[in-house]
Amino acid sequence: MTASPAARDSSENAGARFAAAVLGAPVASGAFCAALSCSLPLPDVWASGLSYHLLVPLWVALACLLPLARSGRRAWAICGVLTIPAVGLLLFRAL
Repeated sequence: MTASPAARDSSENAGARFAAAVLGAPVASGAFCAALSCSLPLPDVWASGLSYHLLVPLWVALACLLPLARSGRRAWAICGVLTIPAVGLLLFRAL
C-alpha cells in the first residue's frame, strides 16, 4: 500500500519546514530586531533594550509557527520576508 500524494508531499516538506524553524527563525528574528534597533527614533539604550526584549518572543513565535506552514518553501519565504528588508536596511544605514 502506498501513501497518498498529499501525505507524501506533507512528509517531504516536513524537513524543509523544520529546517526553516530551526535555522531560519533565529536569523530572521535577529536581523529584524537589529534593524528595528537601528531605525527606532529613541535613544540607543531604549532602542537596544526594546529590540532585545522583542528578539526572544519573535524567535519563539517563528519557531512555533513555521512548522505549521503549508510547505517548506512558504516557511522559508516567511523567513526571507523578515530577513531581506532588515538586512537591506542595515546595509543602507552602514553606508
